[in-house]
Amino acid sequence: MQCGFPITIEDPADNPEQLLDRQDRSTTFQFCLKQLSPAHREVIDLVYYHEKSVEEVARIVDAPKSTVKTRMFYARSHMAKLLAAAGVRSI
Repeated sequence: MQCGFPITIEDPADNPEQLLDRQDRSTTFQFCLKQLSPAHREVIDLVYYHEKSVEEVARIVDAPKSTVKTRMFYARSHMAKLLAAAGVRSI
């Protein structure tokens, strides 16, 4: 049974140009993410998309917490460079 409410709430400030820009950024972000090494992509995925803590990621990937932190540092640094090269100034 549907209650008549929209499933998503649209931002009235969004216009078609802003929506397209957001989609372009998302596509660019995904493209850059795929260019990371599997180890870096894995920690980014676990921390940002699955909201895991450093301790949880360390257990999942069977690595010391310091290794997870180092991978996150280099993954973010590489992503920043890839995004800048793609013309993305902010996410």
